[in-house]
Amino acid sequence: MIPYPVSPRPVAIRNPIGDTVTPPDLPDLVITLLEVNGPLLEDEPLTFSATVKNQGIAAAGVSTIRFTINEMTFENKDIVALDVDEETIVTSSIWTAMSGPHKIGAIAD
Repeated sequence: MIPYPVSPRPVAIRNPIGDTVTPPDLPDLVITLLEVNGPLLEDEPLTFSATVKNQGIAAAGVSTIRFTINEMTFENKDIVALDVDEETIVTSSIWTAMSGPHKIGAIAD
């Protein structure tokens, strides 16, 4: 599940009384690449690696990535603090492949 890119630029908005409000500078973590490391064969061990990038306009503190299989959480792992435009690779624990189709995903927040 790779999200569509969004613009990290702040947008000025007018509130009901006419004041201009600018949202705060925020980090925005996105998964830019999700890879399977190992053979896609039944009963074979493999791991997943996700490249996480901070595309926001502020640094991100320590965060969490959630690896999912068939939309169910497989594992949560920590993501190191990331500066603006910085990225890191997070690798899951071992999963033993099972027969059948599987939907693999990763969510950073």
